[in-house]
Amino acid sequence: MLSNTLMKEVIMKTVKFALRARAATPSVFSAVPEEFTISDGDGLHHYIKVGGFNERIVTSGTIDGAQVTLTGDFFQDITYSMPVQIAGQRFIALDRYPKAVYNGLLNSVGKKLSNFLPTLVWNNPGAFIPRPERSYLLRPKAGARGMGFINLNTGKSIQYVLQTLALHASKSPEDYLQALAETGIVLSDEGMNDTHDLVATVNTGYDVVEFIPNVTAEYRIMTDYTGQPVLVVERTRTMTKAGFHQARGCGQSVDKAVPFKDWEPSGDAGTIKAQLVDFFTTLARPVNSFDLFITEQGEWGFFEACSEFGSTSLPDGWLAMQARQLVHHTATCCL
Repeated sequence: MLSNTLMKEVIMKTVKFALRARAATPSVFSAVPEEFTISDGDGLHHYIKVGGFNERIVTSGTIDGAQVTLTGDFFQDITYSMPVQIAGQRFIALDRYPKAVYNGLLNSVGKKLSNFLPTLVWNNPGAFIPRPERSYLLRPKAGARGMGFINLNTGKSIQYVLQTLALHASKSPEDYLQALAETGIVLSDEGMNDTHDLVATVNTGYDVVEFIPNVTAEYRIMTDYTGQPVLVVERTRTMTKAGFHQARGCGQSVDKAVPFKDWEPSGDAGTIKAQLVDFFTTLARPVNSFDLFITEQGEWGFFEACSEFGSTSLPDGWLAMQARQLVHHTATCCL
């Protein structure tokens, strides 16, 4: 029989949590189980989901008895990447930013670091005036899997392309794509599920993105529940139908995923990794994907980032583990 000094009472604490569900919700939310238990130095923590909620305004008290809430957006225009406490309830808000907004955030953090190359984005293409010595792409505002890009380095003006898109917008997906092809407007379609998928992406509207030449490598970097880089997936670049090289998240082998600490990027590996650690420490965005590029000149930057991402190239169980830890971190971390 164990002596009293060796016996330790196991304390089980039950915590109720809620999720705010919506159409464009962060991917980590879909991986949170209905019920789970986590053990740490303070004992066992048993988490029980009490349902989602759709209210944008959080009032005093709790929602469905929840003590912890993970929400996709918070007071419409404010997001918190770290836990906050309001009226005795703990929240973490991980909104899916518009692509152009996220690029602005990435650039504002990266500009303080050496060899960072910003991805320049304009969210009003109708008013955009291109510089003749530069090349540009039209990128869908809410695209995925590399679909719907238009290469503007073809002699056609932005105004012509936008007017043509609008002129044929009422047609069926098949007729719409045929009409664009007849005018010489080519869409990248390698990641589409079907024509409806592609046209729906086009109809979200476009941003102008400056084309970045001389890219030699691309990687997807995943942050963990604290916002630190923990996983890197090498991405394969291929030529698109639209006439430029691109890497897509779908179709990458899980064998290409390596821990960040073991990753050896192309170029000056030590310098780039050190810069990235500083970058992610400042940015602090939990469980997000970041599409990193490295150029021949050793410059680095991000094409885009998002809290909603595909998980087929991630190790089995990785996202579910991050989801559980995110709930636990929100409930227990110091504020």
